[in-house]
Amino acid sequence: MNARELRLPIAIVFTAFITFFFAGGTIYASGVLFSELLKKPCASIGDNNTSRWKNASTPTLLSPSSSIPDSGCKENDCSAFCRSDEAENSNSTNGTRIDEEKDCGGFGQSRGITSWTSSVYFCLSTLFASITGILVDRFGCRVVATSGCLILSVGFLAASATNSLAAFIFPYGIMAGAGFALVYPSSIVIVSRHWRRLGHQSLANGLAISGMGVGTAAYGPIAYAIIKAWTWRGYLRFIGVAFVFTSILTSIFYIDVAETEEDRSKRRFFDRSLFRNRAYLLFLAGVSVFFLGLSVPVIHTVRYALDLCICQSDADFLVTYYGVGSVLGRIAIGSAGNYKKLHAMIPFLVCVIACGLTIYGAPFITNYAGFIAFMFIYGFFSGALVSFYIVVLERVVDKEQLPQALGWTLTAQGPSNVLAAPIAGWLYDASCSYSNSFYFGGTGFVVGFLILVFVSPVRRRYPGSKADSSSSMKTKISSFEIYWRESSV
Repeated sequence: MNARELRLPIAIVFTAFITFFFAGGTIYASGVLFSELLKKPCASIGDNNTSRWKNASTPTLLSPSSSIPDSGCKENDCSAFCRSDEAENSNSTNGTRIDEEKDCGGFGQSRGITSWTSSVYFCLSTLFASITGILVDRFGCRVVATSGCLILSVGFLAASATNSLAAFIFPYGIMAGAGFALVYPSSIVIVSRHWRRLGHQSLANGLAISGMGVGTAAYGPIAYAIIKAWTWRGYLRFIGVAFVFTSILTSIFYIDVAETEEDRSKRRFFDRSLFRNRAYLLFLAGVSVFFLGLSVPVIHTVRYALDLCICQSDADFLVTYYGVGSVLGRIAIGSAGNYKKLHAMIPFLVCVIACGLTIYGAPFITNYAGFIAFMFIYGFFSGALVSFYIVVLERVVDKEQLPQALGWTLTAQGPSNVLAAPIAGWLYDASCSYSNSFYFGGTGFVVGFLILVFVSPVRRRYPGSKADSSSSMKTKISSFEIYWRESSV
């Protein structure tokens, strides 16, 4: 191959890296945004009638200032521990005003209600991914990825202009979540198709996917700096403009590769035999249960740290430690998949139970060093968990069933994704402590582990329809399968 032939494939990898940087970072920085949305509306700051905050009635989602929920939980006064630089360099009157402005600007709803914003985003980003492969096969990667970037842009820009939580959930949760589901799989597929014929598919996808890890590690300080300067609305506008830029890149460089008739071999629309596979049903149940805990630390840890009087800048930076741990976990434990004698289910189960035990330790954190260790360790094992997700599923179902199996697994995760964060928030509202919230998240992993340990024994006892014939190796690898295979490298 010559340099001329490599120009387009390299440009595609670079475009995918940039896309993953912004798309991945928005998900893992959702905890930073969550803590900002919890703040009281600024319109009420300075109101002489301070009793309205104490005697607020049950809030509605339609108005940001109609009423503020009183969960009965007393917020810690951390002003003695963390003061902004502006307040320290000004007189007491101005300093008080700055602190008031710093502590307002959100919707003032309870943690359980506010958690719906991120949970809907998580849910849609996986739920809609189940049909992205079909769209890619029908319209091509360029159209799907570019459309996804534009939907993300419109969603974030529209969310930045909303004045109530109900209005915020549609553009941020539904639109942006659906946009992410279109962007991520199609970007994986386009990189795979171009680099497969050049013989460096794994390397190319690894470089592209690394944008997700870099974005996760970088978004903590980026989000903090932008929010400090322009509030969370400015942060969403920044992301919205960024996705306009990525849509231009994808429209230019995502040039689809022509497929042969063999590549377009038919596949069954609905495979009933998949649901006669008892091992797959166990896998489906186990994964759905442990997903109840997966997003709890990502969304609630930043707010938990602020409750323990960790400074805002330090709390926001916890996302970075999570991102670094996630990248290292994928590399360190993910490399175990190269050993043929090691069954993929073993490291997968180790990561599941390790995530649960790590979350169980969250209520015992008392200082910033503890939060750093918690986010790094959890990121390490949860990142590695993703690496073995597709590998384990390949051992459970037939190769030709894999696209549908992945689609149904994602669909089953939807309810867990949408309910996990709000349940954790409601547990805090009821007890005024995050202990029960994290115990809930850890229990999801533990129960999921107890279900998943039976997958391999059941598979051996009831082999079902899993074929051993070499003909299955010739089955078409769909766009959806390529996405999951390469995203778990």
